[in-house]
Amino acid sequence: MKNSALILVFLTAFSLGLQSQGFLRISVSRLGSVRSYEVPTGEMLSYKLKGDLVYRKDRVIGMQDSSIMFENFKEIKLSQIKALRLNKNVHLASTFQTVFLWGAIGFVSLNTLNNAITETSPVFNEKAVYISAGLLAASLITRELNLIRVRAKHADLKILIIDYEHLNSGQ
Repeated sequence: MKNSALILVFLTAFSLGLQSQGFLRISVSRLGSVRSYEVPTGEMLSYKLKGDLVYRKDRVIGMQDSSIMFENFKEIKLSQIKALRLNKNVHLASTFQTVFLWGAIGFVSLNTLNNAITETSPVFNEKAVYISAGLLAASLITRELNLIRVRAKHADLKILIIDYEHLNSGQ
């Protein structure tokens, strides 16, 4: 009985610091099917604002009705977003991307080192560069296949805040 009361006091004290977490829900309709993606608070978001040519990447620290607050204390409205770039978070694709990248760097390095040690002419082999370029291209293609690009005008952007504390308050 004493242990359960101690656990109850601990969990109550722990839950005082918890807050409801918001997330950005992105619904995209393509060819008659609707796909939804969610970006929770604390995750990195890659976005392009209207009038910008490059994507910005910042960590989301807070969300309110129609604005997103980033780690560098910058706040943007949902209406300012032109495009989003989201990761599919496929572990196998990111693993292959890393393997191809390190293979591209390692192959040309090991070939050049081997040619220097065995005194083979030329030290910097052209075929090794072609193979490394192919591995680097495979890494970049794998990276691009793991990304989802969403234009804001073709998507429905909503900020949802789940507040369990006031769930039955009637509001």
